[in-house]
Amino acid sequence: MRILKSRGFDLSKATLTPVKVLAMSGIIVCVALLGISVTGDFTPLGNYESLRPRAWESFDPELASRTRTMESFIAEARRRAKEPDDAQLMQALYDVTKDRFTHHVARHTLYSNWLLWINHKLFHPQPARFKSPEDLLANGHSGLCGQVSIMLTHAAREVGLQARIIELGGHTVMESYINDSWRLYDPDAEVAPQISLSELVSTPGAIEKAYPGDYRSGFRQTVRTEEDNRIDTSQPRLIQREKNFHVWKYLFPVFGIVIFLALIHITNGRKVDPTPAQS
Repeated sequence: MRILKSRGFDLSKATLTPVKVLAMSGIIVCVALLGISVTGDFTPLGNYESLRPRAWESFDPELASRTRTMESFIAEARRRAKEPDDAQLMQALYDVTKDRFTHHVARHTLYSNWLLWINHKLFHPQPARFKSPEDLLANGHSGLCGQVSIMLTHAAREVGLQARIIELGGHTVMESYINDSWRLYDPDAEVAPQISLSELVSTPGAIEKAYPGDYRSGFRQTVRTEEDNRIDTSQPRLIQREKNFHVWKYLFPVFGIVIFLALIHITNGRKVDPTPAQS
């Protein structure tokens, strides 16, 4: 308050006008938004909602608690790999992914990113989903098919493996290039048939063998329809946009405080001449 007074922002002696009330209210809101952002980044309030595993999921809560960074995630995969070759390492990365996540959308909350949360509430839910693999690891243990496939793709690239994301029209999987051929990995459905998606679709009975059980019937139908399958190259752009929003959630309130303080200063600086005009 002393600093504000020294710079002409003495709010206690200022005459309240609608403009000043609006500016002071804006400052309060901006300070609250900064507090929300800091709370989300440094407390568990910034975590997304994580659900219990489905009946058939091989979820390991202890694994989730000790792999909250990409470094620890990859270290766990290297520990599991029986041989130091690409095939074993990719299989270990897949195993860690399927054992670490349960199926549920990882969506930003008010505390993790208030900008994306407002966008989700007012406009569209898609941008509010976690995209960054690092944030997905750090803030919970759930994810949809696209989120965990992005996670696995990112981890594979981090260890030097070629990988790509494939959209199946309602379901998302990934492929990694191992020993001169693509191999399909579906961590959400817990399926790794050791062949490519095109081979899986073209080989009679392969889909039923790879996706057994009544609970995977929906996956079988989605994989079987090839006309809407496509390689997804948009994820780096979406991840970068999410990172930008993490910066903007701080910058917007700071800019708001500066603008509102300047508005109060300008209003206080206006002098009203009490001398009546001479006729």
